[in-house]
Amino acid sequence: MFGLVDIAKYDIRIFYVNDNRQKETLLPLVKKNVYTINERIYNNEDGNNINLATRIYSDCFQSYQEIDFNQLGYILHRINHSLWFAQGTFHTNTIEGVWSRLKRLTNDFCGISGHFLDKLAEKGLNVDEYVNGIICTGLFFMECEHNKLGINGKKYLLIEYLKIN
Repeated sequence: MFGLVDIAKYDIRIFYVNDNRQKETLLPLVKKNVYTINERIYNNEDGNNINLATRIYSDCFQSYQEIDFNQLGYILHRINHSLWFAQGTFHTNTIEGVWSRLKRLTNDFCGISGHFLDKLAEKGLNVDEYVNGIICTGLFFMECEHNKLGINGKKYLLIEYLKIN
């Protein structure tokens, strides 16, 4: 899974990447889904340039290299979780919370193995559609919970609907 969260709007985007976490897979997803202004403006008051590029906060996964993000017009801030988890507004807690809520609300991300997905594929099922369905369901549950719509009632209604269709 690869996730993006706009912390200002709490807009969540999650992608099933089938364990392909190479930069050639992930960077196009960032470019397609995260807007940035790749220019600087001159501040007349103090003589400094202001970089308008979008700031991205990530962990130190090997595919996330500052130079790659800079070339796409972003400013990358990496958090080394072996040293610290947050410093003020500099953190990855929002996406970590999304993963936690998805696991809790779907009970499906807790232990999906590659072996299980291989078995689905052997049966002729589309693994991408299966996983994306779980993601959509989880995001629906999160939105219901966020808006205090009574997640339990919505959850069982949706499950029954999915069984029928």
